[in-house]
Amino acid sequence: MSDEATADGDLAAHVSTYASFLKLAEVLSVGVAAILFILGVWGIKGHGGWALLMLILDVAGMAAGAMSSMGWRAVAPAFVLSFLLFVFL
Repeated sequence: MSDEATADGDLAAHVSTYASFLKLAEVLSVGVAAILFILGVWGIKGHGGWALLMLILDVAGMAAGAMSSMGWRAVAPAFVLSFLLFVFL
């Protein structure tokens, strides 16, 4: 560490980076869980068209959640719909 660096000087940048990291981790966690259900719809249930549609919705939700303040709530519809397709198809 440099003698000139202080903890207070970079605190705002660290807090901002940490908040962005947490938001991205939440979005990706819900998005990957949805992808697991999508793979189940495709591989186990054999509905490739539905799986492709849900994958497009999931990727769009992850992009919107990562770039906006919605966070994981942007991916939630894809997660819920892919879960319902996996259970009821």
